Amino acid sequence: MVDKFRNKMKEFTISDTKNMIFTEDLKHMVHLIENRPEELTLISQMMKRFNNQNRHLRFGTFVFGPVVMRMYHYLNQPTLALEAFMDPELDGLFEQLSTFQVLCDLLYNNEMYQEIINVFEIIKTKQIQGHKYPRNMTILVFAACYKMNTVQSYEYALQLLSDMKAFGTEPVRRVTSYAAALAINQNAPQIALEILTTTRNTNYVTIRNLKILALAELNRPDDCLPIIRYSIEFDNPDALKKHSVCQEVLEKVMLSVDRLGNKEVSLEFERINKALVSSQQISTSTLADLLNTEIVATQPMTSGTQGQGQEQRNVDRSFRMGRNDFKPKRSPTYERDIRRSIKHE
Repeated sequence: MVDKFRNKMKEFTISDTKNMIFTEDLKHMVHLIENRPEELTLISQMMKRFNNQNRHLRFGTFVFGPVVMRMYHYLNQPTLALEAFMDPELDGLFEQLSTFQVLCDLLYNNEMYQEIINVFEIIKTKQIQGHKYPRNMTILVFAACYKMNTVQSYEYALQLLSDMKAFGTEPVRRVTSYAAALAINQNAPQIALEILTTTRNTNYVTIRNLKILALAELNRPDDCLPIIRYSIEFDNPDALKKHSVCQEVLEKVMLSVDRLGNKEVSLEFERINKALVSSQQISTSTLADLLNTEIVATQPMTSGTQGQGQEQRNVDRSFRMGRNDFKPKRSPTYERDIRRSIKHE
């Protein structure tokens, strides 16, 4: 039965035939397709014929762009997906934000980073649904720039950040993280610090580690230590995880401390490092691991119950922080070492 349908579709795609490819035909083929050259060729021919038919004869509202791209994603065919996206005969078929995202995710999985940038440049001109800089697309673009780690990708990322700011689009935290990490990799830690200042909440693990690393690269270990110390001195009662510092970042700070040659700074770093080990706040994950953590979809909130639990926790914590008797919870190891150092002095 399936073979009979495929043969029928092959006949319908012959150029001189008057038969038409209907919505249901294309839907069936997309779901029946196997990862074989002849079937991939057939689906391409069917899409072109379907798209080039008299548009007034298509009354359905079914949108094929995302479905077709998911098909290519499932079959892991990035080159064919890109060719379909760029094909003039398929113009108008791929005009959805979700389509762009699936395509670029497929390209990213196959390390086709420059192609992601090329696709993004096309997407910007389309401004689908009024979006010139779609959130998920910009994340993939900056991730591609970070992976490329070239002078050209660095300059492109900086220009894109500037363009987004001029357009009034605020970059999300993942974009800022990738841009700052790329700047550090390109020996521009001072630019990384400037980029990180645009982030509203600096308590996120990636932002915190990037800031520490940038300061260490600038030979400012005395500025690194207060940020690390905050992780062990303060404990958010509502936090599911403790503030952690990457092992590789701490090693960079240690090298910076050694270069500084200041005895007081060295002793303070030793105390902080000892406290981090005691409280198990040193992460074995690399900075690259943190940056490339898979983005998990968040559950949409319904009106009326929107974030009630979190909202109440925030209210409770605000009252605690407003009380005079509220004190931060210190690390016992760190506090004990501080008392000893004062006693010896």
